[in-house]
Amino acid sequence: MDTLDGVAALRSLETHVAALRSLKAGDQQPPQPASLLADLVDSHGDLPFGVTATSDGLQFVRPDVAATDTPPPMLWPLDGLVDESELTDWGSRPLAVDLGELRREAVFYQQEYGVDVERLFARYRPVWDQWAISQSRAAESAGLFDALHELAQTSATKVKNLYLSAWRLTVPEYGIDTRLARRRVKLEMISTRNPRYALFDDDDEGIRGQEVDAIVLAVEPHDALHYDMRALSAQLGSADDYAFRPSLVERNDLPLGSHVRQRVLADIRPRIQDGLRARFGDGVEWSLTMSPALLISDHDRSTIEDALEGVTALRGQLSRWPGIAAASERLLEGAPGALSALEQELTRILHSVGISDPLPSGTVRISDSALPVPSKFRDRLRVRAGTVDPLLRFRDRRRAAAAAAAEQAASLVGVDTPATVAVPDSLDESDPTPGSFTLDERQRSVAEASPSDRLVVVAGAGQGKTEVVAARLEHLASEHELSLSTEVLVLSFSRAAVSAVRKRLATRVLAGAEIRTFDSFASRVIIDAEQEPTGSFDARIEHATRLLLDDDVELPMLDDVRHVVLDEVQDLVGKRAKLALALIARAGADVGLTALGDPNQALYDFQLTDTERAHHSEIVDDFGDLENVRVTRLTQNFRARGPVPLAVVDLGQRLRTMKDGAAARGEVGSFVEALPRAEAETWLADVYRAGRTTAVLTKTNGDALRVSQLLTSLRVRHTLRRTSQEQGASAWVSELARLLPRVVNRRDDVIAALEFTSVADPTDAWNVLKEAEGVFRSPDDLDMSRIRRVIGGYGIPTALMADTTEDVVISTVHRAKGLEFDRVFLLDTDHESDQDDFAIARRNYVALSRARDEVRRCAPKTAKSWMKKDPAPPGRWMEKSFGKGGKQVTRSIEFRNGDIDTDSPFSTADAASPMAAQELLASGRVTGLSVTLELDREWSHRDAPIYLVKGDDGKAFGRTNEDFGRSVKRLFTVWQHAYPMVMTGVTVMTVESVTGTPEVCAEAGLGESGIWLAPRLSGLVRPLWDQKWDGMS
Repeated sequence: MDTLDGVAALRSLETHVAALRSLKAGDQQPPQPASLLADLVDSHGDLPFGVTATSDGLQFVRPDVAATDTPPPMLWPLDGLVDESELTDWGSRPLAVDLGELRREAVFYQQEYGVDVERLFARYRPVWDQWAISQSRAAESAGLFDALHELAQTSATKVKNLYLSAWRLTVPEYGIDTRLARRRVKLEMISTRNPRYALFDDDDEGIRGQEVDAIVLAVEPHDALHYDMRALSAQLGSADDYAFRPSLVERNDLPLGSHVRQRVLADIRPRIQDGLRARFGDGVEWSLTMSPALLISDHDRSTIEDALEGVTALRGQLSRWPGIAAASERLLEGAPGALSALEQELTRILHSVGISDPLPSGTVRISDSALPVPSKFRDRLRVRAGTVDPLLRFRDRRRAAAAAAAEQAASLVGVDTPATVAVPDSLDESDPTPGSFTLDERQRSVAEASPSDRLVVVAGAGQGKTEVVAARLEHLASEHELSLSTEVLVLSFSRAAVSAVRKRLATRVLAGAEIRTFDSFASRVIIDAEQEPTGSFDARIEHATRLLLDDDVELPMLDDVRHVVLDEVQDLVGKRAKLALALIARAGADVGLTALGDPNQALYDFQLTDTERAHHSEIVDDFGDLENVRVTRLTQNFRARGPVPLAVVDLGQRLRTMKDGAAARGEVGSFVEALPRAEAETWLADVYRAGRTTAVLTKTNGDALRVSQLLTSLRVRHTLRRTSQEQGASAWVSELARLLPRVVNRRDDVIAALEFTSVADPTDAWNVLKEAEGVFRSPDDLDMSRIRRVIGGYGIPTALMADTTEDVVISTVHRAKGLEFDRVFLLDTDHESDQDDFAIARRNYVALSRARDEVRRCAPKTAKSWMKKDPAPPGRWMEKSFGKGGKQVTRSIEFRNGDIDTDSPFSTADAASPMAAQELLASGRVTGLSVTLELDREWSHRDAPIYLVKGDDGKAFGRTNEDFGRSVKRLFTVWQHAYPMVMTGVTVMTVESVTGTPEVCAEAGLGESGIWLAPRLSGLVRPLWDQKWDGMS
């Protein structure tokens, strides 16, 4: 322990002693407000290099500036005309080199080789500038890491509250400057896997265990995120008007995470805007930016036990002062007079080093003469008659670094730098309508058409289909007074499109709209006919189609419908196309229609049988052939912003004119091949970007699983996207079910119960439940048995589904349809399907058109293994490799959505275990957790092993089913029941509400709702073969 740590430990102890004295005297002080310790962005407004959101918190790895200290190479003949040594100084921008020789030889190279060397060098400048900026950011990032590293080694932060915060609101004229979202964190040193070595297989010799030091702003599960609106409500009015309650996913998110960002933009930001305008007028200037930062405040020691915990935490650092250590031990033992004895001993020691004033915790004044410090530490510790608190020094150094970076940026004002460099990631959301646009004439003609009009809208990717749908619904509701819950029906092939429309409507206070996927609608039709939605998805589609075509079957849900909106209709093929046409026929010619689609994005022709394919026609054309239909083509693009996405817009226009599949495939393929290919080490280091959504898109689910496996090993927080059929209901539905006393409950009782769940807005939740319930005799009652049937029948409305979206999304191209991202990383593998040329061209076009700002072509991980799909149901993906003697062996297998036993609530022999497991799952703490599968000896049998799902603390909260066990036996070729005792590689992606019989639920002590919680896991599960089951329980 150096001098600085020694002083910090003494003053930390002084804080706890003072707290104990005041608590014993009954004099409790209010908690200290948090103050800014350091901004966590660089001079470009982005998080530093090497920063990743993980399940533990925000992780910092020091970038290796020296590893990239070589400027980008110049092509011939520049490499012989420019002195390369002049290119190495990345700190001096703009690039200044001697071009004398280049200009003298320019005429020669033009005449002899037709090469314009001056133009060639002009093209090199932005490449060099990009490298110089990257080096500058890396150096800034290394500086922040070093400062955090030094701070983590002191004891100063152990007696303070640290908060990771984001979303800075400033109103300069009225002195408002506050960060709205914060979560308590701890500064910890850890070792993590080096991304460079994560590219290799785990069993490669010399690779396992290659780790690097990292710093984590670690979150604690019990310290949930909260929105701090005190500064705002003090200026604008009642605190109740600005009390925002975080949902379950928000409470467990980081302040700069995707769930919090969605809430800020959809809910908090509009409320702030309205409040500022009402209080200060329309001309008030304000800004809302992500601006992540580290805040600090004194501990709020509210109890004597809390203060004693602080003394306990310091015991190891007090051993250098025997008197202090002994007095502390007596205090912890509860000896009479121990507190006074410790106060006296502490005062004596502090006096001996020249500290006599009882300063507030965190400020230490010491004298040069009283405190002997070796000269080599004098400058580092800044030991003089002033403050030497490490927290203050850290803050001052970070402010100085920020000021230097700002000064350097200011010196470059007017310098011609490439436009591709600066895409600020600390979003400014003070614009009145961020990300919005004004409808053009064609869009407006669709949105403002009469309810009885029949429209077919052909629109490409990014041409505003979602906004048109939202505007159409708003017009129908506001101008024609149609009820969006009973008189307008909105269906989409894609769950993503449904979610997008809902987000637009949420800002327009139209959240009660009836918006469903076609699969969900089919289940709803069956339930509305008082029948059970059983069987496969295709079976339910066929069942619903028959019901729609049968005039003798009553379907009350369609009685009042006056307008139908169908989105993504280009993907309606086979059975789903028949369902859509049956719906239009059932509705009748008097019901209006708005059908939207893009033939360029039709991806699901492969679902057709040979017979269906022989009679297949584009459903867009089928709708166009209906009576009194007007076809409108949208032309303006609103998504693309970056140069590559803008080029994709032109690519889409060319594709629409192509009739030859091979030509279309070649056109898109050439576009993709022209993109620079990033090696795995490069794109993995940049896949996470705070405030920016990134999608890694793959051709197959096997590739998606491998990417997810890799990001999990690097601790990158991400989502592996599932199909809409695999999505379950949100956890708060189960929480509500346990709180309600009856099957049918009054509205007031339901909303009161929702106040005690993790839902963000109880009133909105009531509307969603009523939508899911369907037609019921009373608008003020809720029948939970119908909710159970909806969840169990896979007809879950999108608004009721569990939200699992993170900033980084791993998905196949097919599952990403309807989504958009700031950045898209295309995994460039050799695998190609046996689909026709048009299908492959459309798939690649869909992948390219998901991006707003950036598209990257990414090389896959180098590996000795490969992915193979098991031909037997359920079609699991397997990771295969060559074992001894060149024989193929299975290394890992896919853990599928249905591999967890949901037939009954999880329980063990402990009678209290069902409720304990449900409480753990409801807390949200297990989401994102990498778990272990341990053999359950009591449930396993020779034909199928059963595994318990356990977290790091060894607590079980789930169990695998027999289908998974049989797959383990068959795919790993297990003989003589020698099943592995432990398996790893899976992660909890979400916690969902599942259903069963009310009797099973009641038997577990969870009420009679028939709804409970279960985890959903994903990943490639790998056995540890060093321990095998002996067949004994």
